[in-house]
Amino acid sequence: MRLNIMAVVAFLAIPGPEPSAFAAQQTGRVAPESGPGPAVVLKGNVDFRGPGGGLASADPDEDRAGVRVKVFNGFEFTTVTTAKDGTFNLPVQGIQGEGYVAVFASQVGCQPESMLVKVRAPDKDSALAAAGPPTVDVPKIELQTLRRANVGTLQGLAYIPISGGRVRPRRMIDSIVPDLTLKIESVDGRVYEAKTDEKGKYRINLPPGRYTLTSELGFGEGPFEIEAGKTEDRPYEAGKIDQ
Repeated sequence: MRLNIMAVVAFLAIPGPEPSAFAAQQTGRVAPESGPGPAVVLKGNVDFRGPGGGLASADPDEDRAGVRVKVFNGFEFTTVTTAKDGTFNLPVQGIQGEGYVAVFASQVGCQPESMLVKVRAPDKDSALAAAGPPTVDVPKIELQTLRRANVGTLQGLAYIPISGGRVRPRRMIDSIVPDLTLKIESVDGRVYEAKTDEKGKYRINLPPGRYTLTSELGFGEGPFEIEAGKTEDRPYEAGKIDQ
C-alpha cells in the first residue's frame, strides 16, 4: 500500500510492523487482535529539568507521579502513568519477533520526549516465555519545563510498518523516515512546518487550536486538538512494506 520510492531511499532501516489506529480508521484496515497477554514489559523512570536544563527534582522524595507514558507498537497506543518515584512498568501486547516500539512521555507544562526502544518477544516454547513476559529497560527520560505556558506540543515520528499477512499481521516499527518535512495546518489557515530528525522524530510547539498533519508524501492525519501546556502524540505512517 502507499509506498513512496523516495521515502524508501530516505528511511533508516531498523527491524519490525502494522499501521496506526488512526490510520486504520482512515484506510479501513482492521486492527490485528492482541495476544492473550503482554509480550514484553517496558520498565523505566522519568525525571524533570528546569527551563535552564538543571535537574528540577533533585529531591529524591519529590512526587513525580502522574506523568503520562505511552508506547506505540506500530498500530495502537498503550498508556500508563508514573508512580510517586517517577517509575513505570508498561506491558506491551502484540509483539512478534524482534523490532521497535516508540515511547512517548509527557506532563502538563513540560516539553515532552520520545524514543525508540528495541524489543524482542521470547519464543513461546522457551523457558523465558513460561516464566512470564520479559522486562525491557527504557533509558531514563527527562522532561524539561516549558518556557511558554500558552502553547501546546505536537510530537511523533515518521515510520514505516510491516504487514506480515492477512491472518496475523505483524506489529512494531520496521523503519523510520528522517529528514521528512511535515506540514501542520490549523483550521483557520495558519501553516507550520516540522522536520523529522535523524531518528525520525519531530516535535513542535503550537498555539492552541485544531490542526491537520500532512507531508510531501501526501498522507494525512487529523484533525486533532492542541491544548495549552499539553502534548499530542501523533505518529505519522509514511508507507507500508508487505511481507
